[in-house]
Amino acid sequence: MASNESVRVWANGCFDVFHFGHANFLRQAKVMGDYLIAGVHGDLDIAKNKAHPVMGENERAKIISAVKWVDEVQTGIPYGDVLKTLNEHACEFCVHGDDIAQDASGCDIYSECKENGMFRECKRTEGISTTSIIDRILLGNAGGHALGWNKTENEMKNECEPSHVDGEAQIPKESESNGSSRPFLEMPEEYYQEKINEFSSKISNPSRKKKMIYTQGVFDLFHSGHVDFLEKCKTSVENGFLVVGILTDEEVHRVYGSYPVTNTYERALALLSCKFVGQVKIGVPYEITSQFVDDLKVEYVCHGRLWELPSDPYKAIREKNIFCQIDSGNDVTTRTIIERIIQSREMYSERNAKKPESQFSRVRLQGNKS
Repeated sequence: MASNESVRVWANGCFDVFHFGHANFLRQAKVMGDYLIAGVHGDLDIAKNKAHPVMGENERAKIISAVKWVDEVQTGIPYGDVLKTLNEHACEFCVHGDDIAQDASGCDIYSECKENGMFRECKRTEGISTTSIIDRILLGNAGGHALGWNKTENEMKNECEPSHVDGEAQIPKESESNGSSRPFLEMPEEYYQEKINEFSSKISNPSRKKKMIYTQGVFDLFHSGHVDFLEKCKTSVENGFLVVGILTDEEVHRVYGSYPVTNTYERALALLSCKFVGQVKIGVPYEITSQFVDDLKVEYVCHGRLWELPSDPYKAIREKNIFCQIDSGNDVTTRTIIERIIQSREMYSERNAKKPESQFSRVRLQGNKS
């Protein structure tokens, strides 16, 4: 191959219930070449080899197309025949994590690629998986913020204000939890900081020509609705630079009375993987002050068309005439995902019971021993 030709890399997956582990897999794959093609398996293939996916093929493809390390997305990719598929797309090799991917018959779907020297291995991301997220939803109380379990405005006023830090610089310290539903830190804080540094763009500060756009929220279980919303925020203004603020787990609990499914760091990393996001601010206050937007030099503040908030966090800036609501045109919400999993509880419990990392698997093993 001529030295001036780009190295085309293939990375396929289900990418169901998107999380930063998916993004980190694609980031590692992109480092191995120049042009990354992500293949998204079809719904029927996943159902045949695993279980019916929570998210539909188009929903999954939408998120993967927004990952900043992905150059091209192909859909309807079969679960097997990886060698044939990557050859059809003129790729030099395929990439997968250091865990074995098996089809319904127990065969390694990358065996042919390995035999032909067209397989590269990357490190599987620790501390997160679709299995663990489904576990959290089925076994805990997390996610109530998305189901309308909101506190009143008076209840919120009686609680303390959270800290405010820049997501590009540091991570706020976690405080002790009084409830079992609080998202558990699967890994040390240093691990998340390392991943934030890897995910952050080398140039995170906008040029003077850019117009600062700000939005904030929980962004739990990052999904296609978030992607469409963030894209429309960024493109709503010419030369826009989008800054996204996320509420910490404690702030979500203070405001909504329940914790999110994914913790502060997991939500921040999902946002940092999105190509429409210029910068992420971790630990922003729920109530936006005039001083806050002045310090950021924000010209526009955006919010989605859905208004499931216990109070108006934008009261202080409405007189500035910089607030606007954006219609993403996408009906998928965090509530959508949680309800799909709960409605198919039996199927996903059975699926997870086959996964050694799942709590359902541990319960099954304990039952077999008794």
